[in-house]
This record gives sequence, C-alpha cells and structure tokens, in this order.
Amino acid sequence: MRKFKGKSLLNCVNTYCVIDIETTGLDPQIDDIIEIGIIKVNNNKIIDTFSSLVKPFSPISDFISQLTGITNEKVKDCPTIDKILPFVKDFISDKIIIGHNINFDINFLYDNFVRFENYLFRNDYIDTMRLSRILFKELLDHRLSTIANHLNVKFNKMHRALIDCEITNNCYRKIKDYITKNNIDISQILRQNKTKLKAKDITTNYTTFEESNPFYNKTCVFTGTLEFPRRQAMKYVVDFGGHCADNVTLSTDYLIVGNFEYSANIKGNKSSKLRKAESLVLQGYDIKILSENVFYDLIEQNKIKENEKIKTSQLVDNNIQTKEYIEGKDYVLDTKQALYFSNLGTQFEKNNNISEAINAYEKSAYFAFEGNYVYERLYILYRKNKEYDKAINILNFAIFVFDKLINKERPDRLKKLYDFKEKLKKLTKI
Repeated sequence: MRKFKGKSLLNCVNTYCVIDIETTGLDPQIDDIIEIGIIKVNNNKIIDTFSSLVKPFSPISDFISQLTGITNEKVKDCPTIDKILPFVKDFISDKIIIGHNINFDINFLYDNFVRFENYLFRNDYIDTMRLSRILFKELLDHRLSTIANHLNVKFNKMHRALIDCEITNNCYRKIKDYITKNNIDISQILRQNKTKLKAKDITTNYTTFEESNPFYNKTCVFTGTLEFPRRQAMKYVVDFGGHCADNVTLSTDYLIVGNFEYSANIKGNKSSKLRKAESLVLQGYDIKILSENVFYDLIEQNKIKENEKIKTSQLVDNNIQTKEYIEGKDYVLDTKQALYFSNLGTQFEKNNNISEAINAYEKSAYFAFEGNYVYERLYILYRKNKEYDKAINILNFAIFVFDKLINKERPDRLKKLYDFKEKLKKLTKI
C-alpha cells in the first residue's frame, strides 16, 4: 500500500509535469520500467523535456517489443532505473504530475523511488482519463486514443513515452479550454453523479442469447473505477444474457475489479466486495475474480462471434434511406426507435462494423435522437471517412434538433447546442 502517495486532483493548472512510462508488464513489484518521458510545462509553455530508455533487470518480452518498439538490443547499453531516478526527482521537483491513467505510472515510480532511493514520491497528480470520464460520458471508452480523437488532437499509435506525453499534454490543454469555455464546475458534476447506479436498472433489448459465451446466465459484480463507464460494462453483461448484482453473494460467478485509487473508503487497497469474494473463494465457492482488462478481452472475443449474427434485416424499418438533413424535413419524432438504432449502432461500432454503425446512427438521427451521442458519433465517423459535407449536414441537423424539436429550457441542452455550433464553425473552415 502506497500510504504517502500524493492526492488525485481535478484542477486546471498551468504549471506541471506530464509523465509517461513504458514497462515490461503491469505489476510494479515484478515488472520493470523500460522508458520514461517527461514534459515540463510552466505557465502553459513547454520549457523542457526529458526522455530515456531504461535497461530492465529482466528481458523484454516479444509482446512488449512489438507493442512499444523497444527491444532488448536497444536498451542493452542504457542506464538502469536506479541511475535515472535521481535526475527524475530533480527534474520534476514538487510539481503536479499530469498523465493518462496516471496511477499506473505513479505506482511504478513510487515503488522504484522507495526501493532505490528510500524516497517517498508524494507529488499530487491529475488524471486525464478521470477528467474524461466526468466530462465526456458519451464516449464509448476513455482510452487516450479515443479522447484525442474526440478533442481533435493528433494521435500517434506508437507506444512511446515522450510521444504519449505530448498527446496527453495536448488533451489536457483542450480539456482545460473546454472547462473554461463552458464554465463547468467539476465538483458540482461529481455531486450530481453521486446517485448510485443499481444493477436492477440495467436491462437488455435482446431476447435470444448465445449460450456458449462465458457470461450467459452468470451473475457479475463490479468493484472499483473502470476505464469504461460502469453502466456500459454492466450493459455488456446483460446483452450477453448475464445478470448484474450490486453485492457479492454465494450466487456470484464473476467479480470484475477496476481501479481503487479514487475510492476514499478502500482499506488495505481492497474493497469490501473484493475481500468478501476472496473469503468465499477460500471457503470453496467458485467465484472468478477478473481484472478489468481480462473482462474486456472476454467481451471483445465474444462480440466478434455475436457480430456475425447481427444482420441489417433485424432493423425495425430497413426501408428508411439516408436523408439529406434539411430543417423541417425528413425526420420523424420517435424516441423509442431513435434509442433502438442508437444502441444498435453502438453494437456495430464496437464490433468494428463501421458501415453498419453509420447506417444505424443515421436512422437514429432520422428519428430525432434526443441526446448528443448519435450526432457526435456520426460527426466523428464522417470526418474519419473524410466525408466533410455529411459531417456538416449532421451538425446542422443536430442544431436543428436541439434548437427546434427539444425543450431548450434545460441548461444541458443549451450547452450541447453551443458545442455543436462551435464544431460547425471549425468544420466549415476545412
């Protein structure tokens, strides 16, 4: 347990250090740092950078080499982590640390500082993934690539420390601009989010399920903070024919474990659900404890199988054609169908069936979807396909929907309308 670790903040700061590390694995106790990248920012200006490969104490696996491009050959003459840490400590000093899923990096640095320097790494930190979860709930996930795409930040697929620092820094600056421009009070959002999600509220529209998938007729419980919104994770389970529960009991089949770093009530780095599950396992009950990554791997593997069964003929009305989005024409107000096609589009997109996803999202828009999600997805997918005319049309239609068809008295609707108008201004400059 990292008792003296710094505090997780949600501030907009102008002086900080962005940090990213690459490692041989996920466990700070047994895996090694193989690269460190740091960007030092003072009053919103980059004033210095640091980057170094690190020679690990155990060989780099082929998988990590393929992922990062860092090979054993590249690091054989590089300094080991104990030689680099003194410089890192001086470089970052007491500055706030910025990073994406920064707890991963902080934990590695904290443990290595204790091991080699007898030093307690107490710097406070800001996690762009946590900010994204709070601000951009409509996103399918909150990976760095997804957030960068959402904020129109150029993304490089290379898993290299300094490159990831640059992307994270650009995302953080865009997030700060978004908060300032929209006068957002994050503490107020957190207070509003305290309404507890109940497992019984998560339902599915499917009536038939593939009984061979691992979640069919199984009861799943979640604990900790997930990379995906918990509602979405629970929806995956019920869409596969499983059940979700709020607490660990004798009937629990899976406990999916997320991150405990932001949970004030955690004792000994374990939630009460995790402690109970471990106790029941010791008593002989067959409860499988899965990390979030393993859970999503299982979901992805089985979604590929399920995707083969999803056919366009299953749509409520397959005769609806793509329309030109003209104010006052070519739309039908039907909330139920709009939601249906939105969910279907999400399923297609998660299964990487982009053309069918666009088709379903367009149908959802045709039925005047009442949230910004569908229009955001179409906007992003059209831009990816370089279909700029369609992107402009869908933004125009979204503005029409929010301005004319939906009650504007709600502040959240006005804010979304403003966001769409800003996107349209930028897009028309292309």
